[in-house]
Amino acid sequence: GQARMTAAYEKIAESLPALLAPVGTEWWKYLHAHPEIEMYAPDGEHASPDGSEFAAEVIWNTIRSSLSSVK
Repeated sequence: GQARMTAAYEKIAESLPALLAPVGTEWWKYLHAHPEIEMYAPDGEHASPDGSEFAAEVIWNTIRSSLSSVK
């Protein structure tokens, strides 16, 4: 599940090194906190417009945070 994917992505990001946006981890937290929001498209696998917007926000916040720490 999600924990295994997160661990794999963290290991890859660390080995490169690369910036890692924790979309999956944040997605599950948000999904459980806001069950009224449909995060998945009708196929049940891809993101809905709300899910896509959420993922983009997590990615942007990760990039912005990284940029603000570089001086």
